[in-house]
Amino acid sequence: ILSETALALLKGEAMKETLEDMLPRYPAEFGALALCLGENNGDAISRAISIVYEYLRSLPFPSLWVEQVRNSYANFTTMAHSPWGEFLINQEAAQVTRAILTMETGLKELETEPDLNPKRYDRLSQGLEDLRRFQTALSQKDWDGVHTLCQTACPVGFSGAAMADSALKDATVALQQVHKTALESLKETFQAPSQTLEEEFRAVTPAIDFLFTCVEEFSARLAGKKKDQNALDFADVEYAALSLLVTLEQGKPTPTPLAKEIAGEFRYVMVDEYQDSN
Repeated sequence: ILSETALALLKGEAMKETLEDMLPRYPAEFGALALCLGENNGDAISRAISIVYEYLRSLPFPSLWVEQVRNSYANFTTMAHSPWGEFLINQEAAQVTRAILTMETGLKELETEPDLNPKRYDRLSQGLEDLRRFQTALSQKDWDGVHTLCQTACPVGFSGAAMADSALKDATVALQQVHKTALESLKETFQAPSQTLEEEFRAVTPAIDFLFTCVEEFSARLAGKKKDQNALDFADVEYAALSLLVTLEQGKPTPTPLAKEIAGEFRYVMVDEYQDSN
């Protein structure tokens, strides 16, 4: 079993050989990948390769994840219906829903307060209506509709609506902040129209695909170096154990006969420190 120091040395050697071998063969692809990463040097590429490699080593079946990501880029159609777009839309929709519920509850409590400045109530109500329009567009997965709303929506302001009652003032300011936080998040997420983002995704797809090719080359070289030394690292031991127990059949994990035999010997299995498992 390799020590961390020995493994780090082998990784360094494998990375150096990977870059030295692939750079002369794929100069255009390396340039596109460096541009995608925002740094025109080999260090950025080697870091990206290492990050992806280490993440893959935390997955039981890395090839399935790689295939999923590559297909997501290759089959990209629209921002709203991509995995990334759906994640962002759902995330913002949840935040907007929470903000709406908070503002509805707060305004209901304030509407019977005789000392409340009506201008503050009206402006907060308008802010609530703005969030409801966002909620509708998000529920329809209308990326450009949300983007358009972001161009005109403004934070709730209280200019000319002074309050003497400090408790009511604090309550209205708290609701103002709820609206502001939701709006700032929306504007950050939907700052660009879908066409711009879709063009960018299509432009970086070849670079992402090449990054996985580099990771595969690095992984193969590192595996070869470990084999030459008749050595394993800790993750290799995990994969060796997993290979005895599970196989992939048509892309689905399936217990091996050995796994079924072992499983028949136990009624319960208790796992300590489960939160630290990968």
